[in-house]
Amino acid sequence: MEMAKDIIEGTEKEHYGKLHNYLSELLKANLGSTCTMSTHPQPEGLPKFRIVGQDANNHLFPIAYTVVNAETKKNWKWFLHLLYEDIRDYKEFGWNFMNDEQKGLVPALQEVMPRVSHRFCVMHMWQNLNKRWKDKELKGALWQCARAMTDLKFKNAMTYVKRINVGAWEYLSSYEQSSWSKSGFSEWPKVDNVTNNNAESFNATIVGIRGKSILTMLEEMRVTVNTLERTCTYKKWQLTELSCCHGVAAIQRKNHRPEDYVHHWLCMEHYNRAYQFHINSVPSEEYWVDYEGYPCLPPPYKRPIGRPTKKRAHHEFERQGNSQYKMPRKYGQTTCNWCKKQGHNARTCEEKKKSLKGQTSEAAETAFGSAN
Repeated sequence: MEMAKDIIEGTEKEHYGKLHNYLSELLKANLGSTCTMSTHPQPEGLPKFRIVGQDANNHLFPIAYTVVNAETKKNWKWFLHLLYEDIRDYKEFGWNFMNDEQKGLVPALQEVMPRVSHRFCVMHMWQNLNKRWKDKELKGALWQCARAMTDLKFKNAMTYVKRINVGAWEYLSSYEQSSWSKSGFSEWPKVDNVTNNNAESFNATIVGIRGKSILTMLEEMRVTVNTLERTCTYKKWQLTELSCCHGVAAIQRKNHRPEDYVHHWLCMEHYNRAYQFHINSVPSEEYWVDYEGYPCLPPPYKRPIGRPTKKRAHHEFERQGNSQYKMPRKYGQTTCNWCKKQGHNARTCEEKKKSLKGQTSEAAETAFGSAN
């Protein structure tokens, strides 16, 4: 596999040898951008830092990413310093960071950007809680606290947590209310997220390329759009002749109208042409002209066995319920908790019913004997 990979993509030594040229071309093609790197070679499959934002349409907006040798406080500080040089006054513009308490991130963020507004991912908070206290009721109480919109609801939810588990309440109380509950969120960012799903979605997007060689990985993380040929890497533009979101971004960068990059078949002109023909109405039966030949007879009909069916035949894997497009859930072999046999549960267990019936009879006989 390694030899095949080296033949197809090139060796690591070849890739790292081209990084300086790649960096120069990036800066040349993207004036005003920030690109920097260290000069010592690193093995493949390295950890990555990324800052993923959210645009006005609630879509992912990659801001910055880097490749490092390890997730350490030192590397986080280096990355955040570069980010700070680009965004400058994070207080004036109201930057808000959400993190999952990765190693070294929180102290690095506090040193580079003191008193910056930040939130913690509630899902990761729950995972930390679940390592110590496995309680589904506690999980529901945690999400009540996170989704509480007012201080009163937050206090009531925290009281509920304390009643369930004092240790969990002390753990949650160590976090500032403004860092994980909607009731304490700042109104400036205009985002009410309590999880960092944006970062997780970005991770899922690059999972297939993060182990590749450095140049291949950096190139495949991008999407190439050709507005002249109306093509994109994902091939959606070629298949539908509707520009994808990446194409729209490139079109707007050129100050052009996205409507001008749509195939003419999809324009209103062709839509109206498709419906320019219509079926004229037929006069009432009293004005029909009688046919002089033999009248038409109905086709021979063989009545099928059973009641007539009006619904279409469902596939064996389709759910016979509200939605005909959902697949059924697959369950494993059921095991009875009473007799430990498979094929049924305790509610329908015949041995359990016989045993309980016998116990009831014995209790009744004992009570009758005591009464005599």
